[in-house]
Amino acid sequence: MRIINLFKIIGFFIAVTVSFNAAATNGYFAHGYGTKNKGLAGGGVALPQDSMIAATNPAGMVWVGKRWDLGAALFSPSDRSYTATAGGGFAANGNGSTVTSENDFFIIPHFGRNWMLSENSSIGVSVYGNGGMNTQYDAADTPGGTGTFGGGDAGVDLAQLFISTTY
Repeated sequence: MRIINLFKIIGFFIAVTVSFNAAATNGYFAHGYGTKNKGLAGGGVALPQDSMIAATNPAGMVWVGKRWDLGAALFSPSDRSYTATAGGGFAANGNGSTVTSENDFFIIPHFGRNWMLSENSSIGVSVYGNGGMNTQYDAADTPGGTGTFGGGDAGVDLAQLFISTTY
């Protein structure tokens, strides 16, 4: 019984004293939509600044008044690449070669319009894009020119358009 308690104490001590690096992002979703909300690092959800608030807090539209907003963001994610190595019985065309994505810059537009009906009600529309982490890896850039695992060209492209209507 005392050995089990000793293991619990040691386990607890290790759990609270050992830390590991954590790497996290918002994935494909932005921390804010619209120029002002991005400038507030997403804090605009509680502080409406423009008609793009409908993307994160539709109730905020009554606080921005009659207005329209138009803009675009230039998104440039950090270097997206992979290193192909052979292992686990797979032929990854790998000799430690690094392949870098071809796409570097993305334009993500937004538009919003709000009409006040009274002091406490409004109707509005917000149109915004999401995505931009598009990757493109050409097979010709890999050793042997056949792509990783001989699969040819590879990549992913997520492009979303949201239209939020509010009352």
